[in-house]
Amino acid sequence: MPWCPNCSTEYREGYNHCRDCGVVLVAEKPIQKKAITVAKKTGWLLLATAQGIEASLMSNLLRDNNIPILTKQRGIDSYLQIITGIANNVEIYVPEEEFCKAQELIQVMLNPVEPEA
Repeated sequence: MPWCPNCSTEYREGYNHCRDCGVVLVAEKPIQKKAITVAKKTGWLLLATAQGIEASLMSNLLRDNNIPILTKQRGIDSYLQIITGIANNVEIYVPEEEFCKAQELIQVMLNPVEPEA
C-alpha cells in the first residue's frame, strides 16, 4: 500500500500522488518524527489578586500598555463566574521582565494622584 510521506495517509493501490499534499507516494509508511519545540523560558510572577471589575480594569490597563497577562481563578471561582457573572479571586500574572512596569501601572491605577488646587 502506498503512503504519503508528508501526512502519513494510506492509499489504495493505483494511487501515485497524495490528494491533500500533492507529493509522490512512497511504498512504506513513513516514520513519524516527533516535533521538538524549544520555548523561551519566561517566568510569570503574580502581580495581583483582584475582585470583579477591578480585575477587568487591571487586565485592560496592562493589555493597553502591551504587557502580556495570564489570568487564573482558583478552585470553584471560575464556575461561580459562569453562574453569577462576577469574577472573584482573579490572579493576574505578568512576565518576569515586565513585572516592574506592570507594578507601577497598577499602583497609579489604585492610588491616583489628585491634582493640587
